Amino acid sequence: MPREVETRLEKRIRKFLWDDKTLARINKETIYAPIEEGRRQLLDLLARNEAILITWLQSYLNLNKDRAMWTFVADAILAHHVPSKYTNLEEREKINIFLQSWTANTNKLPKDLRDMISVTKKYGTRLEGLTFSRGIIRQMPIWLHGEAKNAHRLRNSKESRCLHQNHGVITVGDIEAQAKNAWTPRHGRQRNCRCTACAAARTENHCEAPYRCFSKANKLLQTLPEKWNPLSILPEDHEPDELHPPDINEGTTFDHRITTRGSLADAFRIFTQGETSNTIPRMAWNPQPADTKVEVYTDGSCQHNGSDEARAGAGVYYREGDALNKAIRIPEYLPQTNQTGEIISITTAAADVDPNHSL
Repeated sequence: MPREVETRLEKRIRKFLWDDKTLARINKETIYAPIEEGRRQLLDLLARNEAILITWLQSYLNLNKDRAMWTFVADAILAHHVPSKYTNLEEREKINIFLQSWTANTNKLPKDLRDMISVTKKYGTRLEGLTFSRGIIRQMPIWLHGEAKNAHRLRNSKESRCLHQNHGVITVGDIEAQAKNAWTPRHGRQRNCRCTACAAARTENHCEAPYRCFSKANKLLQTLPEKWNPLSILPEDHEPDELHPPDINEGTTFDHRITTRGSLADAFRIFTQGETSNTIPRMAWNPQPADTKVEVYTDGSCQHNGSDEARAGAGVYYREGDALNKAIRIPEYLPQTNQTGEIISITTAAADVDPNHSL
């Protein structure tokens, strides 16, 4: 509803209610209150119109595949009307102002869209949660990531442009997959590396220097705070996927999990206040008795052992699908031997296992 129509209607309601008197005898909050509380439950036009805008906002922030068609039009309008400092951004980089660090020039937006953005700021709509699942984290755009304050410094490099244009990297999940290519067996930091990942990147993505792109992908991941980095050890690693059924009939099991699951649409909250935190809560995850035993397999290996081309790695395995399973490339500044890999695998397992458990 246009603001001028809203104002005229409010004046007419007020004049009718108070018999054309200019001074209201009871404040409007009391008049708007429910009849059950002894009030009149008069329609609050401003609140009703803002509620409608919030329902539009909810539809706009539904970033799933069943997203409404008008939201794509809104995306294009917002991406077109940006302040001058963002004019050098490519159109495909500007995905969503609620997920990224760029903003739109609201003065140039259509009124309905401008009002929707205004109510967003008024009621504190933003990504909010103690911690998020990797599924949500991986859906975030990597370019101009809203929580990675230094990522924009890396977006203009040759490798970043190749990752974006040739490799098709858009999300955090995409960049994670590219970074993991550096762990491919026989991968080396040279232009003519013949590992399967580099070979595929050259033929399928027309990438001239895959090893440089994989290295840049890892650097981009490192710009993400721990709360938004899929490589972090997250609370969901310690939480059950499903809750136990209640012990009594018609009871409800208390959900003690602090991880927000689902999609990006489930990560938005309204009526938020204060600063956000990008650190992961430090919690005690149900310590078990000291005699609880954890079985883990560790090993180290080295290809071309004893030569200048030696490349060592380490492996830590608990059970199939365990989030603590690891495949580790030994950094080049450490001796490239199988003994180094064995030491790294053991120390990694010792660091990851709860100190209350027997390893």
